[in-house]
Amino acid sequence: MRSDREEIPEGYTKEQADKAEMKEARTQKQERMARAGLLAPPPPGCQQYWPTEWNVCGLIRDKYNSLGGPLSFLLLPTSHELVNPDGFGRRSLFQNGPIYWSAASGAHPVVNHFMMKWGTVSWEGGFLKYPTSDEIVLQSSTDNIGRRQEFQGGYIYWHPTRSNLNIVGGAILGKYLATGAQNGPLGYPKSDEIVLPDGIGRMNSFEFGNIYWSPSTGAYPVYGTTNLLTGGILSKWATTGWEGGVYGYPTGDEQAVGSGRQQQFERGKIAWRTVESVAGNYTDTDWVGDDAELIDDNDPACAATQCGNDARVDVNGPAMFSTPLPYYTDWDPGLGTQRMESAPEPSGKTVMCDDPNRLPDQYPCMSLTETHLFDSNSETSNDSSGPVEEPDSTVARSPVQSVEDFCVNNPAGKWRGYRGYACMTAGAQYAWGAHDTIALDVAFEIRPVWNSSNWKGRAIFEVANASGTYGDWTTVAGNMNCASGCSLTGEHNFAPLLMKDYAGGSTFIKEFTFSSSPPADGITTADSEWKFVFQNPDWGQMYFKVPYPDVRCDAKPGNRAAVGCVVPEAEPVLDIKGRGNVADHTQHIARAQASGLPGAPNGTPLQRTLNKGTIQENRNASCNTIRGRTSGQSCDEYPFASTLEGADKNPSSPRTFSNCGITTPPPIPDGAVPGPNGFSMCMIPASQNSRGGGIAGWFYAKNRILEGETFYINATQ
Repeated sequence: MRSDREEIPEGYTKEQADKAEMKEARTQKQERMARAGLLAPPPPGCQQYWPTEWNVCGLIRDKYNSLGGPLSFLLLPTSHELVNPDGFGRRSLFQNGPIYWSAASGAHPVVNHFMMKWGTVSWEGGFLKYPTSDEIVLQSSTDNIGRRQEFQGGYIYWHPTRSNLNIVGGAILGKYLATGAQNGPLGYPKSDEIVLPDGIGRMNSFEFGNIYWSPSTGAYPVYGTTNLLTGGILSKWATTGWEGGVYGYPTGDEQAVGSGRQQQFERGKIAWRTVESVAGNYTDTDWVGDDAELIDDNDPACAATQCGNDARVDVNGPAMFSTPLPYYTDWDPGLGTQRMESAPEPSGKTVMCDDPNRLPDQYPCMSLTETHLFDSNSETSNDSSGPVEEPDSTVARSPVQSVEDFCVNNPAGKWRGYRGYACMTAGAQYAWGAHDTIALDVAFEIRPVWNSSNWKGRAIFEVANASGTYGDWTTVAGNMNCASGCSLTGEHNFAPLLMKDYAGGSTFIKEFTFSSSPPADGITTADSEWKFVFQNPDWGQMYFKVPYPDVRCDAKPGNRAAVGCVVPEAEPVLDIKGRGNVADHTQHIARAQASGLPGAPNGTPLQRTLNKGTIQENRNASCNTIRGRTSGQSCDEYPFASTLEGADKNPSSPRTFSNCGITTPPPIPDGAVPGPNGFSMCMIPASQNSRGGGIAGWFYAKNRILEGETFYINATQ
């Protein structure tokens, strides 16, 4: 017997092996006798595999042999061919799993995890029906571990860490395959098909998004995760109530738009910015996904980046800064000792001529006067508390033509300006007695650069008067200083000049560049000042100092890639009045401000927030609650979601207006003023909403408006 010559495979006895060998001999004898016409032939296409007695027949036998027969992963057969419960299909069992066959699907083994998962849905009697492929090793950019097996009613996917035997079928499977399956943007499936709460729609969850289907909309993926801050369109849709919320089911694939993505749903579009910043271009931090946050990159109104301009001077006038007035200090130590013996030094550094502690005509003093750098007919006010008259445009200007008009009548020694420009003019007069005087006129400018960590400066000097002994022998020298984290290039100092040589209107100008060195993810605000040294053989040295306002230079403020410098003390104004391509957006803001909400120039400013969670919460409390949207319309909310005054932070007194297409809350009567708390909503053309968000994004970026900083929106003046 064969069992006496060969080792019997594990799991079989000698008795079974001998029985199988005798059966195989009978079959061979029957075949010989059938050829002689003495017996009927045995079943056609069958084969027996020692030491088993089971026959494996037909296409199942062919499949088994193609895999390697008993040497394959299936090992030996454990049954004859069996008829399946449907009466049509067949199967044969092997030590490591069965091979199934039907006329429509062919013969394929189903083993291990796949057999277990298939069994949970009733094998061939369930919706998956028969297998149409063997187990397939999936190719991946990261590994080749995953597996898939195809059935008539869908596919089963498996990966040891990324997918746990999940079934994808029907239209959802077709869409999944069209996206690239496991190598596409969705990754591996993470769930079987799920019936949605409405009882109609279906979905499958994947690693990086879901595919949704309904009979009226078809199957479309929504990419992302439910992470509020990084989740893409999926997270935004989730906050609105999924398919049961204000947007309904997706009706199209995600599309590229500008530097972001957007997707059409039954009742509106949801947008998502995929690029946090574009160097030298639009930078948006209001990006958590909304109707109104993607810039229209083809918007001609922003072609020259004027969308980011600070309109403060045009709308609200220049800001008056709180920078200290010029002062002088640090006189010769010997003189200081004498002075301290005779009279205490008054409050700090400045010694003004009207100081009551000053001994008459004993020590030099300083007084600020109007400057003569500009035509003497120009009116100058030293009253910093009231409005400053603008100069007559017909009055001749000084040689310093670049100084902006509002600097001409600037209160002496006061800095003022806007986010991207500041200036100061002053006359400084020094006196020692009634006849010995020195007068120096100065003007200073700051011009920050919004996409660079440098800013430009100019200093203009003119010796207006040098009389008496001091005027004859006094020299003046100057240098610009900055604190740590900065450097200066250009004309930021000058050597001693004999003042009498420049008396009578000689003007000299120094232009320099201030280079900030902010850390890669932080900001710098460098203290800086001009220091002038007056020296005379009789009384030694005096130091005249002109402090500069803070100029903040940012690198990646709010985790953005762009850099820039601004004068942060000035609150910028976004002027959208007159922009015809956002007329409905502007009208809504104007009505909202008229109803008492903050943000109008000369009123209570808005405060920006960079917190993405706060931004999304503001949206969830306002426009994300509005249903019944019509095509081409989207919900505009005010104050902006990217402000600390947004809807979630001021939930009381929500409002809308007539012709806004919103019934809850009911529109307020025209002219009603519910007050500063609350928020407003209005349905406006989607293109205007998107464009308005883009203009705001430019404005935020160019003016470097960070967390908690204030700004205004002009929609009414």
